[in-house]
Amino acid sequence: VTTGASWVFTVPAGQGGKYRVAALLLFAATTAWAEGEPAQLFLYKNGANLATLDFRAGAGATSQLKAVGGATTVDVAATDTLQIRGYQETGGALALHTDAKYNWVAIERVG
Repeated sequence: VTTGASWVFTVPAGQGGKYRVAALLLFAATTAWAEGEPAQLFLYKNGANLATLDFRAGAGATSQLKAVGGATTVDVAATDTLQIRGYQETGGALALHTDAKYNWVAIERVG
């Protein structure tokens, strides 16, 4: 796993197969999410969008915290890369909640 802003998981040599990928992301902002403004969580494989793990539209609540999370199983080959990417459309940058129990990724070989 390469961590940081360019976070990526690379499937180890000889370890291709089925992997279960799960993730949760919680934005720290308490700013109102206007009606219909989305927050999304995506799974990318080799730099291409493979799956939408979650999609939530804003309800306009003034103290709403926005969380997106989901899981899927994916077939991968050795040296394939997997990335989780979050997206939000409030019109500005939002920080993530600082507690790691609300922001995580789990990748498990299941086959």
